[in-house]
Amino acid sequence: MADHTKHTNHITHHRPHRPFYKHRWFRRLLAIIIVIIILVIIGLGAIWKKNALAEQLHNSKVRFEQTTTNTSTTNKQSAQTTPLTYTAIGKIKLGDLTKNAVNGTSYQTLTQQFGQPNKTKSATVQGVKTKEVTWTNVTGSTSKAKVKFNLVKNHVYSKDLTNYQAKSRAKSITVADYDTLTAQATTYKDTIATYGKPDSYLEQRISGSHLGSTISVVGNRFSSITDDRFFIYG
Repeated sequence: MADHTKHTNHITHHRPHRPFYKHRWFRRLLAIIIVIIILVIIGLGAIWKKNALAEQLHNSKVRFEQTTTNTSTTNKQSAQTTPLTYTAIGKIKLGDLTKNAVNGTSYQTLTQQFGQPNKTKSATVQGVKTKEVTWTNVTGSTSKAKVKFNLVKNHVYSKDLTNYQAKSRAKSITVADYDTLTAQATTYKDTIATYGKPDSYLEQRISGSHLGSTISVVGNRFSSITDDRFFIYG
C-alpha cells in the first residue's frame, strides 16, 4: 500500500502545448513584418509621386516648348506676309463658282500672304453659299483702297478692287485718248501699258465664263471681255 502511494506522488503533470501564433515571439515578429510592409508602401508611394511629378513637369515643358514654337512660327508667318499690292492682287487665281472654285486661290493662301482680313461676311450667290473677305490695307494707292475676294468652299471665284488711285501715272487719259479706244479691238494689256493701272476692277468666273472686268481709269469706264478686248463706254 505504501509503494502505490509513493508511485502516485512521482507522476509528472505536463502543461498543454500552445499554438505558435500565441507565443510572444510570434507576435513580435508579426509586428515587425507589419511595420516593414507599411514602410515599403510609404516608400513606394513616395517614389510613385516623385515619378508622377517628374512626368507632369516633363509634359508641361513639352507643351510650353510646343506653344512657344507655334507662337514663334505664327509671328514669323505674320512678319513675312506679302504686302497687299496691286500686283499681288492680280496674281490671285479665280475658280468657277459653279464648280466650287476648285482652281481658285484658297482662303488659307490668302491669309498666309496678306494676314487676316479686316471684314468677313456670308452670302448666297445663285443658290450657293459664299463668303466675302475684305482687306483695306492695299498699298501703292493714294486713297483708302480695299479689295474683296468672294469664295466658295474656301476658294476664290471673284476679286473686286475699289477706290484704288495710283500714286503716279505715266499718262492721264483725256477725252481725245478715250476717243482713240476701239471696242473689240483695244486690249486690256495695251491700255494698262499706256495709262497705268486702273482705279478699280471686278473679275469673276461663273458658269464656265470669265466674266468681263469693269475698269475705271480717271473717270472713264471700260468693260473687258474674255478675249481681253474692251466694250467701251464712258
